[in-house]
Amino acid sequence: MTTAEAARWYMGCGASSQAGVAGSSTPADPSSLVGTKVSILELDRRADLNGKPGVVQHHIKERMRFIVLMDDGESVSISCDKVKAL
Repeated sequence: MTTAEAARWYMGCGASSQAGVAGSSTPADPSSLVGTKVSILELDRRADLNGKPGVVQHHIKERMRFIVLMDDGESVSISCDKVKAL
């Protein structure tokens, strides 16, 4: 991960910035995405989820992750920079 990518990831996950979550116009406060329908982006280990929709259930600020309930009922923990609000 480059320094720019790391900064984008950090800023998109709740740091003090005007940056949003990957590819969206989401506010800098990721907790505002709770209840929002999202699409999963660019996962390596769970590539089967890429492009799939889900709903953000919880934001874990300390870990910079979302708990996302997928449309098939699976609940997954996903890095903040790997979701896009639909």
